[in-house]
Amino acid sequence: MTIPAGSTYASFNMTGVDDTATDGTQTVMLTASGPTFTSATATVLVYDNDIHHFGFSAIASPRATGVPFSVSITALDVGGLTINTFNGTAALSAAGAGGAVTITPASTTSFSGGYWTGDVAIGQVATNVAITAASGGASSSSGVFNVALSPAIAATPSIFSVSLPVGGTSVQTLNLANTGGGTLAWNIAGVSALIGDAIAGPVFAGVGAVVQDKTQPVQRGGAYTAPRIAAEALPVSALGTIPSVLLNLNANNGLVRSAIPNRYAFSDGVTGAFISDGGNDMYDGGNFFGTNLGASLNYSEGLIAANPPTAWPRVHTATRSPSSTPAMALEMPRDPWR
Repeated sequence: MTIPAGSTYASFNMTGVDDTATDGTQTVMLTASGPTFTSATATVLVYDNDIHHFGFSAIASPRATGVPFSVSITALDVGGLTINTFNGTAALSAAGAGGAVTITPASTTSFSGGYWTGDVAIGQVATNVAITAASGGASSSSGVFNVALSPAIAATPSIFSVSLPVGGTSVQTLNLANTGGGTLAWNIAGVSALIGDAIAGPVFAGVGAVVQDKTQPVQRGGAYTAPRIAAEALPVSALGTIPSVLLNLNANNGLVRSAIPNRYAFSDGVTGAFISDGGNDMYDGGNFFGTNLGASLNYSEGLIAANPPTAWPRVHTATRSPSSTPAMALEMPRDPWR
């Protein structure tokens, strides 16, 4: 190496020869000398990139069959230093006191910086189970743990089917059993299914382009009417209570929004009976809810509220559901002519 005249230093590249030996970190001594100069030395550490073994995070015992749990694996050199250049994968296997047991997945995904963390599950009951990771010539096992039988719930009957008149009740018996091991923790919760349609929806004719000039009268489309259907003729799924309908609207608003082509998320419709400014003048003075029996119904932002006395429905809820999609539910008297 030559240091040019007038310079006090010169730089150079040094490339180490890669090998497959798992010999850990190596120390390299560099010496520089020259005529009329005092010699100098420097020490360079060369880290190993060949895996000697894998390290595992601690695994609590017992685990349950088929239930995933998190495991962290580290690629290490012979001295226990992390090989942060390793980005390969490792095959996974497991065995207990009685022999091999199944483990899912059978391989890790790619390591990152020498580390991998993921969920694994053991398929059989066993004692003293150890997980083994292998890649290239390196293979290491975790600490041992036991695997117990998971609890499993059995419910009979699997389904109830009953037809009830409006206001009717029925008592049914549901039998629950733990067909697995351990302690079964369970709860019963309602499922928000979409309430069926009582009648088919109408097709509305357009009323022309939206008026951009707010000094002009608001264009309103014609009202839609349908013949009254006796409550006894409605399917049971259409006779939900207002709270249940509101629950369904909120739980399934994504399904409703996805069914609307080219939907525009307006910025109004929280209070009042219509959208005064939909944002960018997209639909000013629109989205009225009402009946032919009285005044328009007010939005109530997801709350159940009473209607004006001139409207027949006893209770209604009009909600601006997430991402600004208007919806309304009505509760009508069973027979308003009695």
